Amino acid sequence: MNTASFITKGLRFRPYRTLFLLLGFAVGVMVMTVLLSVGTAVLDQAMDEDLTGGGDIVILPAGIDVNVLKTGGVTAMNFDIPNARYLTREVLTPRRMPAVRNVSPELTRTYATLTHNGREQLVRIDGVLPSRFTSLWSAFPAALGAEGSAGNASKDYEDPDFIQLLAKIDSFHTPQIDSVQTWAEWHYFNYHDDAGRSLYVSINALAFEGDVAASGYSRGMVLVQYVDEKGQRTRMVDVLPGREISASTVSPDLTIGLNVVRWEGGSYAISVSTSDSTGASITADLNLEASPHQYIPPVTPMGEKKAFGYVVPVVRGHMTGHVRIGGQTIDLDGVGYHDHNWGHFRDAVWDWGVVHLANHVSILYGRFASSAKELSHQPVLFALFDKDGPRPFELTNSYRVDWDASTTPPQPRSIAMHTRVGQDPVELVIDVTRQIESETGAGKQGLFRADPTARSFFIQMEGKARLTGSIDRKKINLEGHAFSETFRLEPQTNSRQK
Repeated sequence: MNTASFITKGLRFRPYRTLFLLLGFAVGVMVMTVLLSVGTAVLDQAMDEDLTGGGDIVILPAGIDVNVLKTGGVTAMNFDIPNARYLTREVLTPRRMPAVRNVSPELTRTYATLTHNGREQLVRIDGVLPSRFTSLWSAFPAALGAEGSAGNASKDYEDPDFIQLLAKIDSFHTPQIDSVQTWAEWHYFNYHDDAGRSLYVSINALAFEGDVAASGYSRGMVLVQYVDEKGQRTRMVDVLPGREISASTVSPDLTIGLNVVRWEGGSYAISVSTSDSTGASITADLNLEASPHQYIPPVTPMGEKKAFGYVVPVVRGHMTGHVRIGGQTIDLDGVGYHDHNWGHFRDAVWDWGVVHLANHVSILYGRFASSAKELSHQPVLFALFDKDGPRPFELTNSYRVDWDASTTPPQPRSIAMHTRVGQDPVELVIDVTRQIESETGAGKQGLFRADPTARSFFIQMEGKARLTGSIDRKKINLEGHAFSETFRLEPQTNSRQK
């Protein structure tokens, strides 16, 4: 029975039901045709600089295909670009990409509550930078594109005050007290020089339920480690009561007892003083000078809903000062780095590293997850910086740690990964020369538990780094220094499982 005879018999014996069915099919086809037409029109308009300022490139979040615009209709255009300000200030600029003439960021469909005369009204907010918007949209009335009172706001967006920007992104957060997890927030600094010396300082503010001082914190912890040119390590940890903590929510300033971080006119002044029960001590007075375009904005690598944040105000800077160990004072003058972490860190692990190479080239890589198993399936973010700032970030699945199985426990020998930065292939290899291991995750509110059914060990490493490949299609072979971190697991013993 062919289709025509089937329809004819249907009309003869069940005319109303058949007509109703045919009408339904017709409506479905018409709706789909309209949606596809609208989606195609939206995509065409998005790329027509005379209509919507779409310019030559359409930018979408990672994982979103441009074909979504054809099936999602008008609402498909309302994707958010994470850290759009960083992209427009540091990456999508003529300084980094000479072919880019202009970028026009837009704020669309943001909602807020407006209170007026005691009445609340839901309002929708849309915004543009007039000077950039009009240069891309010639149909926009010139009179409406005048900067007027928006001039200062446009300048703050396009070229913000660097000192104010770093003060804002590096400020502390109000602790979120959790009954099963410790809130931890800290400043981390490291240093290395051509003599082979290195230093790291971590100043931590912790908060946990049942023991919170008026400061909002429970404990302060200061960790200092200095390694001399011969590889001799001096390490000290000091724990202080929460009442001795003062953390600013509008600047990087932090005080824990005699340990202080101050943000002063584009530089970090760091002062630490630690001692142990034997009378041994380490004190240090340091100054880290921040550099424009050498930063990464705040990110939430485990998602917006998880209290876990990370920002790098200084990927590479000039650090000077001195450290005193016992009666000896050592002057320092080398390369420094600074990051800032906050959130709940009981179930938090990572692979991370910062590499400082010749010719002012730096690399920051990392991945974060809530367990070692989840971490092993995550790609690694690879961020390459030169003296002018960041190049396009990349994700790579090539990250590998080579473990020396002949030692007990196994120790990392090298770290390697490869990727493409833009059109340039690069390979990074780190030969581990120094390392220290600490067990983590123990206790009711322990930190950095890589696996709840196993013992977790946190490994901090230093090494000699080599970057090969090409940059701007020119061959490179750059050497330098690397700080790296990773985790390893061991099965729990029977006594620990009880």
